[in-house]
Amino acid sequence: MIPLTPNYYYDLYNSMQIDQCTVGNINNSVHRLLLRKMIFKMVGERTGVPWQVVGIINLNNETTCQDMQEFLERRRYMFPVSWDINGMLKFLEYQDSVSYRTRFNVNSPYLFGCTDHSTDKETVGAAVIIKTISNLGVQ
Repeated sequence: MIPLTPNYYYDLYNSMQIDQCTVGNINNSVHRLLLRKMIFKMVGERTGVPWQVVGIINLNNETTCQDMQEFLERRRYMFPVSWDINGMLKFLEYQDSVSYRTRFNVNSPYLFGCTDHSTDKETVGAAVIIKTISNLGVQ
């Protein structure tokens, strides 16, 4: 099993290299997220979850605002102490992909797909989306 050090997600996020052959997939995912940014912000304000995290969860599940809010309320006990990059990525991994790290000893494509930290070049990882949004200067 890949050990979960205090800066595990932070270190991977800062060292990841985005696979340039998947830029079209990445841009499509970011575009879909930004189209509904105001909805994600509204849910985020109600739940205390960053809008980017709300949006990434929604990209994979395509749910309504009410369903997103209820989903997050049921997982409040899992919220990190801080919503920094470590907190966001850990929370996202524990939604449905922790077994990649714990059982298969690989980084989750749900987090690191389309980077040098994953062999999956089809799945656009949450870390890639967060970094792309950050690089665009979107708050």
